[in-house]
Order: sequence, then structure tokens, then C-alpha cells
Amino acid sequence: PVAKEAEARRESMMLRRQQQGQAPVETPAPYFFGAGSSHCEDARGKLKLGKESFPGWREAKVRVQKIMQLRSGGKPVPENELRLLLDVFRLHPNATKKRIDEVTSVTVGSSEKYKNTPAFWLWRSDGTSEDISANKCWNRFDLVDKKEKKNEAQRDIIMDGKRFHGSLLSWHFEKGKSYGFIRVEAKMVDDDGRHLLDAGQKLYLAWDDISPGVKVMKAPEWPFPKGTTLSFKIFRWKGNNKLGCQDAMLAE
Repeated sequence: PVAKEAEARRESMMLRRQQQGQAPVETPAPYFFGAGSSHCEDARGKLKLGKESFPGWREAKVRVQKIMQLRSGGKPVPENELRLLLDVFRLHPNATKKRIDEVTSVTVGSSEKYKNTPAFWLWRSDGTSEDISANKCWNRFDLVDKKEKKNEAQRDIIMDGKRFHGSLLSWHFEKGKSYGFIRVEAKMVDDDGRHLLDAGQKLYLAWDDISPGVKVMKAPEWPFPKGTTLSFKIFRWKGNNKLGCQDAMLAE
């Protein structure tokens, strides 16, 4: 069932890209993660994996560690845990080579490289299998945490991190940078009624400011199709008072 759902999502993504005049690709769409979840983070900022939600990636990591501790003997993990794990494994830096969408079951065994070290094993529909490092799946979240700490010294978050909405207008790749612009849906004012932005105004969105749970595709692909409605926080640069977006994700 999981493999069929993944294939259906792939076909849906390719159809949308054709309608937008973009070339089809073979990789999964960045705005879809494992079976049962439309994306890895919801509009409230909670991390959604399978059918479970977590306050953050560290709590999700603990959940995955507990699954590894509880499951042994080569028996496949239950369906609900399989869905969760597949969403986690799609965050692996080599997820495409691991052929995650072909995985039909997951077991806990010994690492192929480090004997006597527990590891998750992927079992595919064609009978092939290999182990996978769950720790590598969390690297992008760890990097984002470090970058956010650096940004805290340079940015002021508007309205205590209230989330706003807008649509992706464009995306660009140049001089090693990957960035886009979001068109604001409605006029924005702060808690004191002071003007922030007009409806239709553009906001800058850097690749690094996309929520890590939805960062999959890279140049020359857009992170989301043009016109996608996104949820995001707004910050103000302390140096020049310009506004920008951060923690951008799909809006519910």
C-alpha cells in the first residue's frame, strides 16, 4: 500500500509540472512526504511524520530511537511506524539512491558497516535490501538550528513569530544563490496597527529560510510550484530594516 501511494503522488506531481510547462522529473515532489502526510511540517510549525506530530525534530528523533530499541528479531515494524520511518528516511541525503519509495517494510538488525551496532533495514518490493543511517536524516535540521542561532543576532522576528500567508511568485538561481519572492496575500499591520506591507507586495525568501522539512529539490528545480500558497514568519534585518520571510512551508 505504501509503494502504491508513493507512485500515485509521483504521477500527480508530474502532471502538475506538465500543466505548468515544466519538464517532468523522476524525484518525489518536495511538498509531499511519506504516505499519510501532505508535508513534513504543518502551519503551526509542528513536525509531521507519518500520522504523528512532534513539537520539533529532536522529539521526533527520540521517537525513532525508541522504535529501534523496541523492534528486533527481524520482524517488520507495524504500519504506523513504517509510515513515520519512511518520512524520516526521505530526509536522508542519499534518499534517491536508497530508493525509499520502493520500500515495503522496515526491520531492525545489525549495521552492515558497523557490526553489533543496531540499524534500520530497508526491504524493497523487488527483494533487495540495505541498511540506512537514521542519524543522517536529522543533519539538515541540526544545520538549520545552528543557522537560526546565527540569524538571531542579525534579525528581529515580527509579531513574536506570527505566521502570514502569500504565494510563490518566482524563484532564481544565480552566483551560487537560490532565492525567490513571495507575493503577500493581504495588507499586513503589526499589533499596534502600524503598516507593515501592502497586499501584493513582494517579500524575499532565501533557500536557507525554507523550513527544513520541505527542502528536498535543488537547482534547477523550484522548491514549490509557482503560485503555491505558503505560510511563513516575517523578520526585519537589524542592519537595514528590510523585511524578509523565514520558516516558509506549505499553508494548510
